[in-house]
Amino acid sequence: SAGRDGGADDAPPPVIGRYARTLGAQVPGRLVTSAKSWLSHASVDRLAAILPWGAAEGVDKVSPVDASASYLAHVRAAWDARFPDAPLAKQDVILTVPASFDDGARALTVEAARRAKLPALRLLEEPQAAFYDWLYGQRATLRDTFAAARRVLICDVGGGTTDLTLVDVAPGDDGEPAFTRVGVGNHLMLGGDNMDLALARLLEPRLTEPGTRLSAASLSQLVERCRAAKERLLGDDAPASVTVTLLGAGSKLVG
Repeated sequence: SAGRDGGADDAPPPVIGRYARTLGAQVPGRLVTSAKSWLSHASVDRLAAILPWGAAEGVDKVSPVDASASYLAHVRAAWDARFPDAPLAKQDVILTVPASFDDGARALTVEAARRAKLPALRLLEEPQAAFYDWLYGQRATLRDTFAAARRVLICDVGGGTTDLTLVDVAPGDDGEPAFTRVGVGNHLMLGGDNMDLALARLLEPRLTEPGTRLSAASLSQLVERCRAAKERLLGDDAPASVTVTLLGAGSKLVG
């Protein structure tokens, strides 16, 4: 979500979604990203208004919990607009979380859902959710698919984290395979966000004077520009190259 100027009583609400991401690549220091990953950072106060990280004075900040709640509230509003006769508050809701989330991060996720006015819900680990979805697609041939399998490793590489989950396979009473989760990997802060940051760090020396570094706000803007360039280069009909520019960096261009 994109931040807004502080101190204005009539300030508009924050922008959420793809448009916020586009604006964040244009204006440094006003974009909140990876709010879910921040929920697992035990070294910071996740209920305190700390995001956008490194934002300048005068920019409103929000807590990781409130940022997560704003996303969930946006989803709730979109659902209610699409299905006015079946509001989300009357549905059975399952909210997925990284398997490596500890009890604290899970509790904060539930708190974010409460602030978003979601109904009572259940938490489900993301690798398990992906595995269940895959199993549903294989439901007609499960017995043959797992005839010789005794263990499944699920690798869930997301935007900010990588989750590893180990599932044992055993014959069920009805002959169909039965699955039991037996292990979860440590919390790995590794995902698409890290690739974007690595690209930004690679380009940073070309946009700064020798011996200097970008501010946190400018680095955040560069990360978003690198993400957009990466997605273009990896997308369909990708160009041979993409130019990355940074506002406030003079006339320098990076190809």
